[in-house]
Amino acid sequence: MTDQLSEKATQQEPKPKPPTRRQGRKFVSKILLRVTPTEHQRMKKRAADHDLSLSRFAVESALREQPLATKAERERQIAALFELRKIGNNLNQVAHGLHSARLSGHSPPTQKEIQAAVKQVSDFITEIKKTL
Repeated sequence: MTDQLSEKATQQEPKPKPPTRRQGRKFVSKILLRVTPTEHQRMKKRAADHDLSLSRFAVESALREQPLATKAERERQIAALFELRKIGNNLNQVAHGLHSARLSGHSPPTQKEIQAAVKQVSDFITEIKKTL
């Protein structure tokens, strides 16, 4: 009979909870926020704009010193960084061309050509600053 009781006890043990979304982190504390229905809707929309759950959005917003960037803003920032890398690559090619021209006796780019390239970079940096 004791064997039957021990079998039942092992069958009724609670199942372990599934792991949290972030491996290795346990969320054990809960915080209750009281908000109006309008505030709740606004928070839900902003969390969705940031591609976060409402809980994660509240935590991230509370712990950050600066406001969170929306998903669209992050995509613009990533695109801007990609463009900056391309510009950096082009500048490296220009520098390589200058060195090669000097070594081979050819004339380097004119001052106007260099100024035009610098203006393009400057204009692009100005555009990036507007998105940040």
